[in-house]
Amino acid sequence: MAEFVWQGGEPTLLGLDFFKKVIREQKPYTKEKTIRNSLQTNGTLLTDEWCAFLKKNNFMVGISLDGPEDIHNAYRRDRSDWGTFDSVMRGLKLLQKHGVEYNVLACVARDTAKKPLEVYRFLKDEGVEFIQFTPVIERMPMK
Repeated sequence: MAEFVWQGGEPTLLGLDFFKKVIREQKPYTKEKTIRNSLQTNGTLLTDEWCAFLKKNNFMVGISLDGPEDIHNAYRRDRSDWGTFDSVMRGLKLLQKHGVEYNVLACVARDTAKKPLEVYRFLKDEGVEFIQFTPVIERMPMK
């Protein structure tokens, strides 16, 4: 089996055409190997077209969502310093609509660690079945 894990930065910035080419390049090897692709994304660039492609090609998608809006937006902001919660939720709903296999990666920082049940209940209420909790080590500023 060969596994390709697309992560780091935001892989969807490479564009859908890039990933279509990846699938074309992998295809000749599928006779001798099982090839699996995984994608870790913040979900903000997902569209119906993206999700149809991900489903058709059996991508496993990890989507970064730290919890309810106030918790998520405390750490996940765009270049204009706007919270990304609404965009990420739109991406999550598209994954669900298209039946894409996915899980949620939720970072746990100092503030979020104080609200574990709120985060867990929110994710379960949104239909999330598989959650990865990743601790964030926050360094205190040197004095």
